[in-house]
Amino acid sequence: MIPCCVAIPLSTASASSPSASSSSPSASASSSASAAVSSACTTKELTAKLTQGAGGGAGSSYPYLVLTNSGSRTCTLRGYPGVSLRHGDTQIGAAAERDRTVDASTITLQPGQSAHSALRIVNAGNFDSSACTPTDADTMLIYPPDQKESISIDATGITGCANGDTQILYVQVFQQGEE
Repeated sequence: MIPCCVAIPLSTASASSPSASSSSPSASASSSASAAVSSACTTKELTAKLTQGAGGGAGSSYPYLVLTNSGSRTCTLRGYPGVSLRHGDTQIGAAAERDRTVDASTITLQPGQSAHSALRIVNAGNFDSSACTPTDADTMLIYPPDQKESISIDATGITGCANGDTQILYVQVFQQGEE
């Protein structure tokens, strides 16, 4: 479990198959004209990591999911990542719910540049164990916007709720930079 205000593990990973995912310059938001020139970043062009983000409090942690363009061409991200926790080959509970408090914009990533999505992970210990069925995660699967292949990153130290009716993951749209 991630108790309130305890750091979650920081990890990095690269793209993997559909059944399985450093510091860099910041990205820049682009106009729709620029976005039309660049095409969407593919999963294979991206690496992922979790950073401390906004820390934790009130029974939740607020890490940032950072995607970095590790490819050789400029590409774009727009919208929400798909995020879920896994233990082995089994998804733990519900996938992340979209937090619609921030409007989406197209983020242009040159090679080496990054964008982040703020996550909220509610502490599974906040719920009655019968409502949650706490389950230790070992992997977080990340689906970049409009992609069918995932990026897998280490999620050791995160506890999910196997009961899909108990929502613990929330995700915002990508924003420029690592923070």
